[in-house]
Amino acid sequence: MQSRHLDTLTNLITIAAAGSILITVWQLQRNIHSRNETHAPASYQIGEQINPIEGVSFSNSPINVLLFVRSTCHFCSDSMPFYRRLSAELHAQERRRLYVLSDESIEQTERYLAGFLVKPTAVARSSPEVARRVVATPTIFVVDSTGRVIHVAIGQLTAMQEAALRSVIF
Repeated sequence: MQSRHLDTLTNLITIAAAGSILITVWQLQRNIHSRNETHAPASYQIGEQINPIEGVSFSNSPINVLLFVRSTCHFCSDSMPFYRRLSAELHAQERRRLYVLSDESIEQTERYLAGFLVKPTAVARSSPEVARRVVATPTIFVVDSTGRVIHVAIGQLTAMQEAALRSVIF
């Protein structure tokens, strides 16, 4: 009698475990399938060309830093001390520019930056084409005088990533 109860309990546990495995596999397949269906464009890659952006002049400088931010992005806000230092260093360089771009209004972005004492060369509204290629904020593209991407940094940077970015810029 005890053996029959033990067999029944073992069978129930086996069925429950098999059901859990099937549900997990189904959910994983569904997640993979839905990820493959999203056609979000990838970020610009090194060597790609960024088309002209109104308010941004690549040709005036051999090194242009394009910083994409949003005022609601806490990673952007947390990164502002680095951007403040970077903007001061870039102002001291004659032929290096910092452009801050956003999908928010220029006025809103300027107020946001002023609150952190970040002084870019210019603030511009991102073109729809470029905005689609910014997969997260903050994002930094370093481009040459033709708009060719020479460095990409996405998200809040570590000290090592900040140093790598500075080595490209300076």
